Parts: sequence; C-alpha cells; structure tokens
Amino acid sequence: MKIQYAMTICLCLTFATLFTAGCKDTTVRGTSGISLTIQPPQTAVVIKRGEMQSLEVALVRSGFSDAVKVDLIQLPAGVTAQKASLNVETDKATYILTANPAADLVANHQAKLIATGPGGMKATQYVTITVTE
Repeated sequence: MKIQYAMTICLCLTFATLFTAGCKDTTVRGTSGISLTIQPPQTAVVIKRGEMQSLEVALVRSGFSDAVKVDLIQLPAGVTAQKASLNVETDKATYILTANPAADLVANHQAKLIATGPGGMKATQYVTITVTE
C-alpha cells in the first residue's frame, strides 16, 4: 500500500512539473554583473493541423545590449518554424509556426528555447505546444 501511495505522489509531481514547465522565467548571470532572462508565453501554444500560429518569447537583458541568439528546437513532428534560430536585438523573439496537415496530434508537447547571450551564457526554457485537428 505504501509503495502505491508513493508511486501516486511521484506521478502527480511529474505531471505537475510537465504542465507548469514554461510558465516561469529563466535567468542566467554572466561576468561583470550582466544577466539574461527568457520569459516564455504564459499559456500553451495551440495550433491546428494545416494552420500557422505565432509564438512570442520575451527577453530581458541587464548590463548589455548585444543581440541574443534564440533557438527553438524539439518541435512536435510535422510542426516547423519559419526560422528556428533568430538573432534578436529587441526585447522579444517572434516565431511563426506551421503545422502541416499530417502533423502529429499532441497535447502539452515541450519544445525547447535556448537564448544565448554574450560570453556564451545560455538560458533554457520550455514552451508547451498542442496540435489539434
């Protein structure tokens, strides 16, 4: 009985982690007091097969104004970004996602965002993507 209870708690914690991933900011600190924060969308991106949807990611720089490279990887099968890698000089990165008509139907898929700033500092975050009919 205790093992079942422990396994139930572990599963609940795993699901809670998966479904809240992408809701929090990630900040990395570099040398000389600089920092880079990546802020994913507060809600999941929902895209229908055969349609396009935008994905906006906010960036906060502290102590530098250089461009930040933002990569979007591990998209669901059949979903592509017009440009998977962006050099961003503003405070947001905007991706245009396209789901082909045969894209996998997925719920709460975790795609990975990697923002790279000066000196190679990297902030990694996840965004939730759901593909529907």
